[in-house]
Amino acid sequence: MKRVVFYIGLLMLLSCNTNKISSESLTRESRLESIQRRVNLINHPVSIKYDTTGFSKLSVDNNCDDENEHPWDYYSVVDLNNDGQNDLIYSGPCMVYSQTSIYVTEANRLLLLYDQPGGIISMEFVGTQTRTNSLREANGCLSSSELTEIIIEGTSSPIVHSIEIHVLPKKNFQNLTYIKVKGILRWSPLKDDVDHKEGCEQVYKGNQLLNIEKETEVIQLDQQGEWKLVLYDQNKFHSVIGWIQ
Repeated sequence: MKRVVFYIGLLMLLSCNTNKISSESLTRESRLESIQRRVNLINHPVSIKYDTTGFSKLSVDNNCDDENEHPWDYYSVVDLNNDGQNDLIYSGPCMVYSQTSIYVTEANRLLLLYDQPGGIISMEFVGTQTRTNSLREANGCLSSSELTEIIIEGTSSPIVHSIEIHVLPKKNFQNLTYIKVKGILRWSPLKDDVDHKEGCEQVYKGNQLLNIEKETEVIQLDQQGEWKLVLYDQNKFHSVIGWIQ
């Protein structure tokens, strides 16, 4: 009897471990698919339709729209959190940059959830979530572009993840994979360690972005000879794309 109980317990443990491995594998594969879809948006953005139906019933204080010809320019009325109420997005000019501002309706008022430089290049509805990607292009003192995914669900703070991009080949990225690397991440596929100044008197060490001090798992996007184009996670909210040898 004890032996039977032991085997049953062993089978249950193996089943739990298998389910855990399958879940982790699925999550890793889903991340590859998500990153591939997002980086491909940069070269193939999705057109956003501006729908201002119901705009007159919404009141919002946004200084970015002061210079626009009409008060509704660059606004879109949409139910972002699947609660049956109209929410509001502004994605348009704001001084030297584009700006994305996202508001959701709570207790009959608009609550600002997100307000950062960049213009929306995609929006999709997945279950109860709205996933929006915004692109801030390099401009002035900012030498890099930034692709930001904003995931909205309910009225809580959105989940935000940004990817810092310096130079990205104009191609359709496919077959992304995980690899481990160590060394200096650079914005171009060549070795340059000479100090130089760029806009706003910033001093750069050649084309260096950062140093990956220990062997770390990254996502490989592309390869040119011995150089690999990879996405490196600085933390769970911010990643950097660069070349490493």
